[in-house]
Amino acid sequence: MRRQTHITFFACCWLVGLLGLGSACKKIPPPDPGKPVLELMSFDPLEMHSFDNNPRLVLKYTDYGGDVGDADPDIKSLSIKDSRLAEPDWFHIPPITPSGEEVPITGTFEVHLPALYVLGNGTYEACFFTLQLKDRAGNTSEEIITPTINIYR
Repeated sequence: MRRQTHITFFACCWLVGLLGLGSACKKIPPPDPGKPVLELMSFDPLEMHSFDNNPRLVLKYTDYGGDVGDADPDIKSLSIKDSRLAEPDWFHIPPITPSGEEVPITGTFEVHLPALYVLGNGTYEACFFTLQLKDRAGNTSEEIITPTINIYR
C-alpha cells in the first residue's frame, strides 16, 4: 500500500508540473500576411578603418503577397539608416515576381554599403544600421538593427 501511494504522489507531481509547463508557454502570433518580413543573416566586417572596406549585409526576406521590389529604378524599397545620421538612405530592389502576381516568396539578397569613415574628430566611431523593407503595396517590415560596427581612422 505504501508503494502505491508513492507512485500516485509521483504521478500527481508529474501531471501538475506538465500543466505548469504548458501554461508557461506563449503562443507566437502569426506574422501579418500583408507585411514583408526582413531578417539579418550576416553583417561584416564589424571593425574596419575609414574607407577600407564596404560593409556587407546578407538579408533574408519573406513576403506573402509577393510584391517586393519594383521595375522602376527610381522607386526605392530598402531603407538603411546609419545611427550617426538623421535620415536613412534608400536602395532600389528589382521586382522578385511579375507585377500583379500574389504568391508567397522568400529568399536572400546581399547589400554592399558604401565605404564608411569617421565623421567626427575622434580616432574611432561606433555605429549600427536600422533596416526596413517596403513592398509595392506600401506595407513595411518591422525594423531590424545590425550589430555595432567600429570604424577607426
